[in-house]
Order: sequence, then structure tokens, then C-alpha cells
Amino acid sequence: MSPHSTADINDTCIDVGGTNTDAVVLRDERVIGWHKTPTTSDIQEGVELAIEAVVKKAEIPVNHVGAVKIGTTQFVNAVLEQDSSKLEKVAVIRLCGPYSRGTPPFLDFPPALRALLYGHYGYVDGGYQVDGSLIATIDVNQIKEQARIIKAKSIKSIVVIGIYSPSNPAQEEDVKKILASELGPDYDISCSHAIGRLGFLEPKSYISDANDGREVLVVDVGGTTTDICALLKSGYPRQSAALALGGGSLVRTKRLRTSVGPDSVGSRLNQEGIAFGGNKFTATDLVMVNTFTQELIDPEVKKSGLAEIGRALEDAIDLVKTKQGEARVILVGGGSIIVDEHIAGVSEVIRPKYLEVANAVGAAIGRISGSVDKTVVPTHGIDLEIQRATSIAKKKCVAAGGDDKTVEVVEVDVVPLSYATNGATRILVRVVGDLKNKYDFAPDKVIPKAPLRKKRIAKCARAITDSSPAVTKGSSDLLVSIWSGYQGLMIPNEIGGLNAFESILAARRFKKSVLDTDLVARAYPMVWQTVRCLKDVPIAPCSVADGSGRVDSFSTATDNFHAEDLMRTACTDQGSLGGMCISPVSGAEAKTLPRNSFSHAWQIGRSIAISRSLKIDPIPPLLELQSGVLLFIGKIISVTRNVAEGFTRGSVLLEPFSENDSNRIGDEGVEKSLVIDFENENLSAVLKEQGKEEKVLACCPDLIVVCFSPHFDTEIQKGG
Repeated sequence: MSPHSTADINDTCIDVGGTNTDAVVLRDERVIGWHKTPTTSDIQEGVELAIEAVVKKAEIPVNHVGAVKIGTTQFVNAVLEQDSSKLEKVAVIRLCGPYSRGTPPFLDFPPALRALLYGHYGYVDGGYQVDGSLIATIDVNQIKEQARIIKAKSIKSIVVIGIYSPSNPAQEEDVKKILASELGPDYDISCSHAIGRLGFLEPKSYISDANDGREVLVVDVGGTTTDICALLKSGYPRQSAALALGGGSLVRTKRLRTSVGPDSVGSRLNQEGIAFGGNKFTATDLVMVNTFTQELIDPEVKKSGLAEIGRALEDAIDLVKTKQGEARVILVGGGSIIVDEHIAGVSEVIRPKYLEVANAVGAAIGRISGSVDKTVVPTHGIDLEIQRATSIAKKKCVAAGGDDKTVEVVEVDVVPLSYATNGATRILVRVVGDLKNKYDFAPDKVIPKAPLRKKRIAKCARAITDSSPAVTKGSSDLLVSIWSGYQGLMIPNEIGGLNAFESILAARRFKKSVLDTDLVARAYPMVWQTVRCLKDVPIAPCSVADGSGRVDSFSTATDNFHAEDLMRTACTDQGSLGGMCISPVSGAEAKTLPRNSFSHAWQIGRSIAISRSLKIDPIPPLLELQSGVLLFIGKIISVTRNVAEGFTRGSVLLEPFSENDSNRIGDEGVEKSLVIDFENENLSAVLKEQGKEEKVLACCPDLIVVCFSPHFDTEIQKGG
């Protein structure tokens, strides 16, 4: 060990981008040297050269570098650019039993990206129910068969996805071991639990505001991509938006229209860009002024190109913003030179010192995290489950290199699951800690250059439906046997949510038609609240099936309340997920049901789609179409909720956006707010004005809809 003190310790931090590799040397989180160089085809060689150059610029001895920290955007760049040289075919093995087969992997990928990545997918036994109970055990022979198919297709990248695997990763890990044993070391095998969360809608944390109430965003423009995020009050970023726009993005003109990206010249910008004497028209050429750009780029094209960059950036910023009003933007990245000072929806653009190498600085001061995202049935209390999850998250953080003395909890979220009557609750805990540095000064020690196998990048699909054809089939087959010879149409219990589509899925499977109606004309939570039950039409005989072979049927019941209790109890016993069928509707009864339910829903969707295509506010046309009334305009301040009898119940408080908002002040100059109570749907909208009696603006059977701005994240509303 060298006698040098810890005061001599410096961190060298590298960010390998698609265009440039940035390097900084930090001492006590202060930059003492930085260097930017084009990214090389040999990543390791480029990193070594960057370290050598930045250490020289910082004027420190090589043996005073305590740690090297590396970050990269290469993975995101490859996907956004749809770069075939960096992406390869992927095989997906889904542990799902009979579930989710209606939504195969790669289904929602853009067609070009799907063509690059789709290699194979297979469904095998396994997976967990939403409450953590087992769907099916792993069948080793099925896994071996998938390995044989993958090897025959010469696919080297494999993704193992188990339904609700973050809650229990054991099955995914077991499958990974079997595949590794069958295929050998030349295959890359990834598990979804190590990357993703459970997949429920995330409740958003509070967003960081400037002292004047403006939201704070970070916009990082590289040579290939741009990343945008809003900062939480804790200083940590929430998930960001990424777009294929950077300094090296290629500019094209076609029929008087200028496009920028998604492809980029990347690290070849300094050789191929017009501003540098090359023949590739890039975004950087739009802002560089020299002999090359003045001679080769038409001023009108330059103007339209910069306008297109501004439009794309403004749209992306609007998607990230969580509230109306202008935001402050911290602009970083070497490609930020292509961004104008004036951005719609932004009041101030801040360009900090060392913005060119901000990602390398971020790699230096970044912290290690550990998280747990699982579903539990808290038989001994929720506090104990939170303690257990926190302990596991801390262990994960330390195992990843975090210093156990600095680990702190930054996020805890407890979400009772709707419709689960056994108290099933989702627990999310995230902790962070400083990187534990273990400095070992060895001036003569040289790290040998190891051969690197090029890792290609892929994104996998993970989609789970609440109902599958197998579930529908289990119940329907039973009822068809009960009512021998019954041939008819499919009708959903309600037009709300996924239940409306279940009748379409069942109709397709059994080659029947769907009647343009439903049993309630809305999304009531209980079967006994449907129109037919109000007329005392019995819903028994009825059945519930889990899709894995278990079917519970009830030929008779005391009344419809009793029948519903029987079915809900059966569903909970089956893992809180099941398909349900009730007694058939006669032709005479069908004529009394609400008419044109699907057509009505389609008209609403069509109106919104047209507004989006025209880039206009969808609310006025929708109100006109539906003879609706605008009750209130504002932002969600708080959401309270609880789960009772399997249903999420609560209220949403909305207030106007700003002090000057005309909605904020009533006729007599008092502040006003809106409270919406909900259970499965919005039940009532009550206007509250200080010093006045509450006024009910709407209640059931009115359809009360909270319409979010296209630029607003709907996940902030945790219920309704």
C-alpha cells in the first residue's frame, strides 16, 4: 500500500456516448480536469485513451486515481436509432402457464424495431398470480425444448420473463440456470426481475419546483440522443423521455419538409459533418457558421431544420412536464449547441459549467441503489412487511457496491391491490448509498487489456393481461355444458375497462358475434348492480375459472348478492385472477339493455384520435359530441384512498393551476376547489368554496370523467 493519504485520492469518470466519450477527474466532487474525444469502435481502447488524456490534463500522478467509474448511453442509442449493427435477434421465454398469450412479446414494438429484434418467443409453465400465489411449477422438459429451438435458430441473446417475477425471482433464476446448462457460456441470458418492476401504474412522487413554483427539468443533448427528466424534490430524477435527436443527427429535406434524425453519424461527426469538410448534413451543421456551411446549406433549409429541432424538443418537454405553466430547464450535453435559448413552455434555460461533460460528472457522483417491488398478503401487519422489504433492498444496495454506512431509504410506496379481497398489497422500497471505495495504490500495477465480446443490445416485451383466452374458455365451456345447445351472442357485464374487451376475446375464440350493448352502461364494481339484477333476474348458474384447469361453478344461490360473494371468494382462492360467466341473457331481456355501448365508446375514442392528429385540444370537440359540461380545470393536489371489500375507494382534490386562473376565484372572490369521490368509477363531483355550502356539480348516474392534458402524466392519479 502506498503511503499517500486519502486527500490525494481522485476519481476518474467516463461516459461513453454514441458520438463522444467524456472523461473528468474529480476531487471531493470538484472537477479538476476534463476531456472530450470521439467514441472509438474499440470501446475499451477509447476508454483507456480518455483516461490517459484526462489524467494528463488534471496534472495528477496515475497512481493517484482511486477509482474509475463508467456510464454509457450506447444501449438507448442503439434502440432509438434502430441500428442493425448494434442490435441482434432476441429469444423471449415467458413463464406464464395459460396466461398472457393474447399479448405476445414484441407486440407493441415499432415495426422496424420488431423486425430487428424478434427472433423467437415461447410460452412455458410458471409464473405467479398477482397476490404471489403460484400459477404453475416449472417444467424442465419445456425449458430444454426451448433451448433446443433457440440453438437451432442461432439466437445468442435470451430473455426470461416470468409473470410477476419481481415479487419472487426464484423461477426466473432456475430457468436461467437450466438454459445456461443446456446452451453453454456463449449465450447471454437476462431475467426480467433484474430490470423491471411489477408493471402496475406508478404513483408519482412530488416534483421539484424552483422557489417561484416553476418545475425544474434537465435536458441532456448528446451527439445521438436527447434525454429529458423532471427532478423530484429529493433531487433524484423521475423516469425520463428519450428521443433520437443530437448533434450528429442526420438532416434530410424532402418536398420542402426538413427532418432531423433518428439516425446519426455518431462518432464520425468530426470527419463526416459538412461543417468539418465532410458530406453528411447533420444537426450541428445547422448552427455552425463557416465557409463549408455557408456555401452548402440553404438558409431556408437551416431555418426549417432548427424549427424542426425546436418542435421535437418542445413536444418531448411537454410530455415530461407534470403541470401547466413554464418550467426551468438545465441544459447539458455536448449536443446542446443545437438548442435555441427560446423554448416554448420554458421560462429559463440554464447552461451550467462543464455542461459538455455532465454525464461523466454524473457517473462520478451517482449513487448505488437497491430496490424491492413485491406483492404480499400481510398476515402479521404491513409495517413488518415494509421492514422486511427495506432490509432486502439495503442488502441489494450493499451487494452492488454501496457503502452500508451511507444507505438511506428514498422511496416507500404501499398500494393495496384493487379487487383482491385477501389484503394483497404491493410494496415498493428503494434505497441508495454512496459507492464504497476501496483504494489500493499500486504504481506499478497495470490492468491487462482483456478481450471484449461485443454485447449487442436488446429490449424485451413484457405484457400481462388481466384475462386470457384460457380463462375465458374455462368458464364458457362450463356454461355451454350447463345450457346444452345454447347458441347466442356475447355481452360484457360492463363497458368499462378491460371487461368490455373480454366479450370480444371470447367471441373470437368461439366464433360468435358481440352484441352492441352491456349490462350496466358504465363501470359499476358489483355484478348485482347491473340492469338485469335490478329486475331480480338471477345470475346463477355461474362459474369462475383460473385458466389453469380449476373451475368453481355455482348452480344455485340464495340471491344475486350471495352469488356474487361466492364468485369473489372463489376468485380470491384461485389467486385473485379469474374469468367469470353468469347465466345467459334471453333475447327478450337483451332488448331491454342499454343500446350502442360499443358504438358510443368508439365515437369518444374517434373524437380524441382526430383531435390528436390535428394537434388540437380534444376536450371542446368531445364536450360538443357528448353534450357534456366542463365542470372544472385544475391540477390534482392530493389523492386519498383505501381498499375495502376488494375495491379501491377514495377521493381526489383538485385546485386551479395558478393564482391568476379564473377557476380559482369564485363570484364573490373566494378560493374554490373540486373534490371527486370514487369507487371503481367517479361517483360525485363537489365544488367547495370558502365560506359557502358545498355544491354537488354531478353525481351518478352522470358519467364524471377526469380528462388529462395530452402532456400530463395520468399515473399521478392513484385511483378512479
